[in-house]
Amino acid sequence: MNTIRRSIIAFLVAILVVIFFPINWITCPLFHLYCNPAEVGKAIGAQYIADLLKWFGYVPAMVALLRIITLAITKMGVHPIICHAESLFNAYVTVIIWGAILLAAPYIAFQFLCYIWPALEEHEKKSLRNGLLATIGLFALGEFFAFTIVVPFGFELVVIFGQAAGASATWCLSDAIEFAVLTAIVTGLSFLLPIVVYFLVLAGVLRPEQLKGKNLKIAFFAIMFLAAVITPGGTGISMLAIGIPMFILYYLAIVFAERAMKEKEEREKRQMARMETFKP
Repeated sequence: MNTIRRSIIAFLVAILVVIFFPINWITCPLFHLYCNPAEVGKAIGAQYIADLLKWFGYVPAMVALLRIITLAITKMGVHPIICHAESLFNAYVTVIIWGAILLAAPYIAFQFLCYIWPALEEHEKKSLRNGLLATIGLFALGEFFAFTIVVPFGFELVVIFGQAAGASATWCLSDAIEFAVLTAIVTGLSFLLPIVVYFLVLAGVLRPEQLKGKNLKIAFFAIMFLAAVITPGGTGISMLAIGIPMFILYYLAIVFAERAMKEKEEREKRQMARMETFKP
C-alpha cells in the first residue's frame, strides 16, 4: 500500500510541477527563452494570458510546454485554432497529464523496484535492472523517432491532402495536440516490443529457436505492418525508418534472450549438481 500511495503522491506532485513550475528559471539563463513573462503572453496573442503571466511574475511550465508544442505543430504546416470553449482546456489537460506521467514514471518505477527487490535473487535483480534501463532507453528512442519522423510526417500528410482538396490545414488545437501526444505514446510503446520478447523467452513462454529461421521473416513483415499502422500514411521512408530499427531491436532481443537462457540453464545445472552432491 505504501508503494501505491507514494506513486499516487508522486504523480500528483508531478502534475503540480508541470502546471506551476517556473520554467523560465531554467530556460532564461541557459537558452535566453521566456525571460520576460509579459512578452510571452503578448506573443501568444491573448491579453488575459499576458496579464496572468505578468501577475505570476514567471512563466509556468504548462504554458511553455503548450507553447512549444503549438509552435512545433505550426512549423509542420498545420494551423491550430480554438474550435470551442473547452478546446483550450482539453489541450492543457492533455499536455499536463502527458508531462506528469513522463516526470513521475522514473520515481514510480523506483518504488516498484524497492517493493520487490528484497524477494529477488541476484540474477533476477540483474535482469530486472537491465530490463528497466532498456525500457526507459527504448521508450525514449521511440519518443525521439515519433517527434522527428512520425508526427511531422502525419501532419505533412494532412497538409498535402488538404492542399489537394483545395482546403487549408487547420485543426482544432486540442485535436492537433492529442494527435501528436497519442502518436508519440503509441510509437514509444511499440519500441518496447524487444523487451516483451526478451522476458517471454526468459520466462520460457517462447524459445529462441522458435523466433529464428522462417519465423524471423514472418516477424519482419509483422513489424513492418505494425510500423505501417503506427506511421501516418503507412508507406515510404517513414515506415522503414520506424520498422527497420524495431526489427533490429527485435533481433537483438532474441540474441540477448538466448544468452540469458543459456546462463539460466547453466545455473540450473549447477544447482542440480549441488543437490546431487548433498544426496545421501
